[in-house]
Amino acid sequence: MAESLWATLTTEYYYRRTFTIGDQVYTGVATWIEDSYNPRRIHTSLGAKSPIEYELHQAAWTTAA
Repeated sequence: MAESLWATLTTEYYYRRTFTIGDQVYTGVATWIEDSYNPRRIHTSLGAKSPIEYELHQAAWTTAA
């Protein structure tokens, strides 16, 4: 999973931008992960769900139980 994240991060985010200071990289990567990567990337280890879908499913299941 980590290799897939790094490959996607570098090709879809890092190589397409220019950064002037290190803080821009940290803030930009965190924002990219939360706004772009997590909502749409499906993970087989999470039952073919995105991390957000998985968390919503778990929360609904816990509430119903």
